Amino acid sequence: MIQKNEIKTRKGVDRVRMILYNRIMSNANTETNTETAPVIGEGATYTVWTDSHAGTVVKISPNGKTAWIQLDKATLLNGHNSNEADKLKFSPGGFMGHTDGNQRYSYERDPNGEIIKATYRAKLGIWKIAGHATRSPGGRIRFGVRRHYHDFNF
Repeated sequence: MIQKNEIKTRKGVDRVRMILYNRIMSNANTETNTETAPVIGEGATYTVWTDSHAGTVVKISPNGKTAWIQLDKATLLNGHNSNEADKLKFSPGGFMGHTDGNQRYSYERDPNGEIIKATYRAKLGIWKIAGHATRSPGGRIRFGVRRHYHDFNF
């Protein structure tokens, strides 16, 4: 439970933001909550707030503290216009509408996909996109799982 006294200072505000961010990420990325070392050719997931992007590890530095991920092509299999039994359900309301259901994607390597550089942050034991502040929300990388997720409600 977040306490009101945590919001009194700038540091308290940052703490609350990180608590909320971690809750969002744990809900959006339930496949893994542990850090795995990158392996060339294996999957990676790059998170930006509640969205996730699938990729493949294409290079690792000799010291193992930097990795490069190439984003994959992710194709939604059960969109709201599909004929799938588990298709997503769209209903009007809110800002743009609301989408319900579990997204299913197929993945394929994209030789022209964007390449992202990630660095290991030993102090917290996490991987982040190079250039993102360690404690800033977003830019988190998880290795060993390839997952795309688009938050249609955000």
